[in-house]
Amino acid sequence: MTDIDRNHPSAGRALAWTLLVLCTVGNLALSLYGGALVLHIALGVATVVCVAALVFTYLRRTR
Repeated sequence: MTDIDRNHPSAGRALAWTLLVLCTVGNLALSLYGGALVLHIALGVATVVCVAALVFTYLRRTR
């Protein structure tokens, strides 16, 4: 892998960051306006999956 490939953001990383921000904002809105526990859990799980995907791609790129 060249330096150009490592520094170029992938579509998967951009999607993971976008979903992470949307899940965080969604969870905040549910907390402020009162939401069902099931929605909090679903957004929490999605957040954890996004973070895991970002960590995985970071570790793969740095090795």
